[in-house]
Amino acid sequence: MEEEQEEEGGAGWLVSFADLMTLLFAAFVVLYGITPRGKTDEVVGIATSIREAFIEIPDEVPESLRTGEMFKGKINFEEVKRDSTYNPAIKKFNRLESPLRDHNKDLRRIEIFLDKTSKGSGVQFSLRQAIEVSEYEFGFSLKLLGKSFFIPGSHDLTARGRTELEKILPEIKKIGKRISVEGHTDKTTPKGNYSHIELSALRASKIRNILIGQGKIDHKLVVTSSYGSSRPVASNRSIKGRSKNSRVEIKLIYQDEGRN
Repeated sequence: MEEEQEEEGGAGWLVSFADLMTLLFAAFVVLYGITPRGKTDEVVGIATSIREAFIEIPDEVPESLRTGEMFKGKINFEEVKRDSTYNPAIKKFNRLESPLRDHNKDLRRIEIFLDKTSKGSGVQFSLRQAIEVSEYEFGFSLKLLGKSFFIPGSHDLTARGRTELEKILPEIKKIGKRISVEGHTDKTTPKGNYSHIELSALRASKIRNILIGQGKIDHKLVVTSSYGSSRPVASNRSIKGRSKNSRVEIKLIYQDEGRN
């Protein structure tokens, strides 16, 4: 009799455990029910963070697999149906092929090339001084300073400017990205017969023709635009500032505008 009572008492914990599981299940049901459909809210954000901690999030996902906004390698999924979460079976993409990794690799190679090929000091003797390299939202750009490459007030390249430009063409071709060539001037009156917009457009077209001709870059990858003096990068009150503003920018595009 005592043994039967001990057996009945020993199994009592199962009842409490079952009650606990029931309460936990009910709590999850309530959380599920109060979560708005189709929104990346705080609850989904927490779930996303947990997934990112255990699953490697690719830097780039094909459009066919995108279900939400992408923010430079991290993804917030909008779970519209709320009946499934991030698919753990999604293939992992090679980060070495990601736009960010390519961007960094190409930028380093350009920087090293400029360092190796530059001699002396001053914009007339050094590619490093005549070309400014800077990153922008969708890639990086090579700023060709006008006084180093062009005859003042003209869209014609100086002999030295053409020679130096041709040195870097193979490096640009290796990148294989879309290119935007932008013409800019400073606020001083051009010495030639052109307006600011005309001069910057002609200079941009000149660089584009060289990229396509001598550089052997596919013409479909290269577009031009002209901004005149409307987009200065320095003050026009100083000679140094004006020399920075008078430029042609070769922009290497790694990501489409409006999408990371």
